[in-house]
Amino acid sequence: MKLLHIDESSAWRGGQQQLALLVAGLAEMGLEQRIACVPGSPLSEALSDWEQIALRPGKHPANLLTLAGQEGWVCAHTSGAASLSAAIGQRPIVHRRVDFPIRAGALKTQRARGFVAVSQAVSRVLQAGGVSRERIAVVYDGVERPAEAAPADVGPGTIILAVGALVDHKDHRTLAASAKLLPQCRFLVAGEGDLRSELEALGGLELLGQRLDVPALLARAQVFVHCSKEEGLGQSVLEAMRAGVPVVATRAGGVPESVGERGILVDIQNPPALAEGITRVLAGEGPDPALAQTYADQHFSVSAMVSGTLRAYEGFVSGLA
Repeated sequence: MKLLHIDESSAWRGGQQQLALLVAGLAEMGLEQRIACVPGSPLSEALSDWEQIALRPGKHPANLLTLAGQEGWVCAHTSGAASLSAAIGQRPIVHRRVDFPIRAGALKTQRARGFVAVSQAVSRVLQAGGVSRERIAVVYDGVERPAEAAPADVGPGTIILAVGALVDHKDHRTLAASAKLLPQCRFLVAGEGDLRSELEALGGLELLGQRLDVPALLARAQVFVHCSKEEGLGQSVLEAMRAGVPVVATRAGGVPESVGERGILVDIQNPPALAEGITRVLAGEGPDPALAQTYADQHFSVSAMVSGTLRAYEGFVSGLA
C-alpha cells in the first residue's frame, strides 16, 4: 500500500500532531508514504525526513494542479484536503476530527472512500449527515506520556491550565467567566488563535500563546480544564490524563468517551458548573488522577492509534471496512 497524506493547513494542532505520529508509526511497518503539505509549516518540519509535495496554505487553486496525477491511496487529514482530493477526481480516505455537522450532498462527502472518525460522537455526526456506518472506522487519538519535566516557571499561585487554540468551539469565553468566579486561582491558556483580542478584553485568563513546553506546564498545574462546546475527542485532555493531572471538562462531543468517570464532566457553556468542578478537584473530591493515567496509558497509546488506522485503511481499500 502506497499512501499520500494531504494536509494543507499551516497550523500545528491536534490533527497535525496525530498525522506526524501516524506517518512515523506506519513507516516502522514498512509503508511507503508521501506528504502533501505547506513548506515551512510545523508539519513539514516534523516530517522533513519524508518525501513532500509542496502545497499553498488553504484551498488555493494551485493545489489542484499540484495534486493532479499523484499516485497512491489518498488520505485527507483536513476538510480542505478532502475538498481538494474530491476536486481532482480522487476517492480519499478522510480523517474527521470534529463533531461539526456535515453536508450530506457535498462532493467531498460523496467521494470519500471512507471516514476515520476520532470518536463515536464524530461517527454519529457523520451518520446523521448520511454516511453509512460501513464507511466509518472509529480510531481514537494516540498520545505519548509527556516527558518528565520540571514544573514550568510561571510564578506563584494555584494554576488551572487549558491547552487549545483560541477559536470559537474551544469556548474560552466560558473559561474566562469561570475564572472570575475563582479569583484565588490563576487560569493559564496555552494556544493561539483569532480570538486572542476578544479574550484579552474579557480578562480573567493569562494567554501564553503557542507553547512547546506543555509537559512542563502540566507538571505545574493543579487542574487541567477543557471547556469546548464542540469537540471531536480532545487530544489535550488525553495528554493531561497521561500526565496524571486531574481533569475537569465539558460533555462536548467525544470528551465523555475518554474522560468518563475518571475526571469531572460538566455541561457545556456553564461557567458556575465549571468553577464548581474545579473547586471540587482542589478540595480533593475528584476522581483519583492515577486511575485516569492508567486508563489513558492502556487505551490511547500511539501504537494503538497507528495499528487501528492501518486496519481502517486496509478495510477501505479492500472495500471490506
